[in-house]
Amino acid sequence: ALLNLSNASQGRSAIRDAEGIGLLIAVLASGKGDVPCLAAGVLQSLANDSVQNKVSIVDSGGIKLLINLALTSSQALAQENASGTLRSVCTSSQGLKKLVDVGGVKPMVTLLTDGFASAIINASAVLWKVAENGRYRAQIVKQGGIDPLVRVLGNSAGEAQENAFGALCNLALDGNNHVPMVKAGGIVPLLRLLASPVLEMQQKASAMLWTLATTGANRGPIVDSGGL
Repeated sequence: ALLNLSNASQGRSAIRDAEGIGLLIAVLASGKGDVPCLAAGVLQSLANDSVQNKVSIVDSGGIKLLINLALTSSQALAQENASGTLRSVCTSSQGLKKLVDVGGVKPMVTLLTDGFASAIINASAVLWKVAENGRYRAQIVKQGGIDPLVRVLGNSAGEAQENAFGALCNLALDGNNHVPMVKAGGIVPLLRLLASPVLEMQQKASAMLWTLATTGANRGPIVDSGGL
C-alpha cells in the first residue's frame, strides 16, 4: 500500500508528514523477505520527490542500510531499488558526503562487476557523481574503480555506458589516472565511440582521447590501437 501511495505526490507528502521515512529505514534494518525491497522502493520514490526527503534519508541513517541491501541482496529488484535510492540521495551534497564517509565507494565499485544490470546503471551514476567532486575522486581509484568502469564502458550500452564514461572523464581530470586508464584497456572503447551515432558521444570520446594523449606514455598505445 505504501508503494502505491508513494507513486502520487500527495501520498509522498503524507508519508513524509507521518514520519514515514524513519519507519521505512527501520524496516530496512529489521525487515524480512521482500519487505526491505519494498521499503527501498518507497524510499526511492520519496528521494526523487524532494531535497528534504533526501536529507531525511541521510539523517535517519539510511545510507549504510541501503548500501548493505544493494550489496547483499540476491534480488534484482532489491538491488535496483536500493542503488536507485542511493543514486537519488547522492545528488544532494549531504548524501554524497555521507556515502563517501561511510565507505560507500567500494560497494558501488563492487556492483559494477557483481550487480544486476539495473544496479550497474545506478552504481555507475553514483560513481559519476563522486568523480565530479575533486575531494572524493581519489576514492574511486583507491577502491580499484578504474578497471570496472572501463569494462562497463566497453561492454555496455545506453545509460550504463554513459554513466561510466562520465565517471572516467572526471577521473581523467587528474593526470595520474591517465596511464591506469590506458592499461585498463580504455583506448579501444573510446575509439569505438568515435563511430557512435550520437554526436555528443563522438565529441566526448575525441576529447577524452586528446586528454589521455597529453600523457606521453599513452601516445604509443593510442596509435597502436588504431587511433590515427
